[in-house]
Amino acid sequence: MRPRILVALLIMAVAIAGSARADEAAQDLVQRFLATITPPGAQIIFASAEASGDAITVRDVVAHAESAGGEETVQRIGQMRLQGLQALPSGLFRLDTLRAENIRIDGASDLQFSGPGSVRIATVTASGIDGARIGALALSDIDLSASAAGSAYSIRITNASMNNMDTQSITRAAVRAHGDPQAARGEDALLNSLLNTNSYGALHLRGVSVRKGKAELLSIAELNSEPDGNYAPFPASGNFSIRNASLDLRDPMAASLRQWLGQDKLQFNLDSRHHFSAPASHKWDTVLKLSPDAKLAGTCNAQNLNGFSPTPTRRARAAASHPATLRKCNLNFTGAEFVNRWLAQDGAKQGLSAEEARAKYLAGSLLVSLDPQTANDPMAMQLVSAGQIFLTQPSRLNIQLAPPGGLKFPDSIATFVMLFQGGPEQKQQAMQKLGLSIEAVPLN
Repeated sequence: MRPRILVALLIMAVAIAGSARADEAAQDLVQRFLATITPPGAQIIFASAEASGDAITVRDVVAHAESAGGEETVQRIGQMRLQGLQALPSGLFRLDTLRAENIRIDGASDLQFSGPGSVRIATVTASGIDGARIGALALSDIDLSASAAGSAYSIRITNASMNNMDTQSITRAAVRAHGDPQAARGEDALLNSLLNTNSYGALHLRGVSVRKGKAELLSIAELNSEPDGNYAPFPASGNFSIRNASLDLRDPMAASLRQWLGQDKLQFNLDSRHHFSAPASHKWDTVLKLSPDAKLAGTCNAQNLNGFSPTPTRRARAAASHPATLRKCNLNFTGAEFVNRWLAQDGAKQGLSAEEARAKYLAGSLLVSLDPQTANDPMAMQLVSAGQIFLTQPSRLNIQLAPPGGLKFPDSIATFVMLFQGGPEQKQQAMQKLGLSIEAVPLN
């Protein structure tokens, strides 16, 4: 019996030794992987890294880092499961799948806010990771918080998903922000990186809520962005949409819009398509819907847009050698019930009914047309004519800009100043240069 016992003990010892070596190899691999997803120079510890087949489970990760500006960041991950983790010669890694739970980052500065904040994410799952590329990424229960101008802000997102991500440019910007915070903050390096690179193939957000203190400023049921890769600098070419959004107009930042609309909340949907044609032609088709029935639909054409600095793509840099030029814009607005509600709310402020308010504005437009100072104003007369039709019957309000030969953006400022502040002859010249026309067309 003793030889059998000795053989069994020997086998157990070999198995334990092999398991220990496997765990040591797994821990070393995990340590190197964690160094690629935490700030440079971070002190990383974790409770355990257990290998089972080609999967490694890591528990209680904590990473402490301090930026060049002395800001401390603490990153925690409750548990990670890494499937098929392999080191690449580049120093990056390949993974079949990744799942992380209970992520918490304290001390992280938001892209826009000046003070330190925090990030909470319930789960992160990713698949098809190959170096800086990620095939699919999904996050749930995201909570970002920060402070600005003495107020606490938070952004909550129920679900977020992206595919075909290229994290290389974002990672470089993050490293730069960590090593040189003053320069990075001044140029919004992270934000510019997001705006000026083809960093993803599609983005879908669900359940977005932006809060200031306890007040919800903005809620969005769905946000979708699907760039086509033809033009990267913001606004990227492709499709963009927002579904069931609500903007609180009671915040002081929206006071003027609230006063003009007479509403506490603005509910809207947005669909936009940006077409890009080489070498530098852009076209936008956009539809904005406002509750209850308002619809603003427009098409705009432009050339040689420069994108956002400091990192526009090669194509955008080539376009920057020529001045950005507006070719044409055609905007159409409809919404009889929207206008009726606005008249009712605006009239109530003056103790008038909706019909009395309508009559007041129609009388005012008639006085404008009879006033010698405005009777020769071509834009005022077009506005009066369109307003009278629009207020008296369901109509489509059309505003068109069709500048002959195009309008260079540097020249547009002087042209609009002349349009709003010049005399009748100057305004006529400005309207001709802009190719501006305003009219209302009855729908019946």
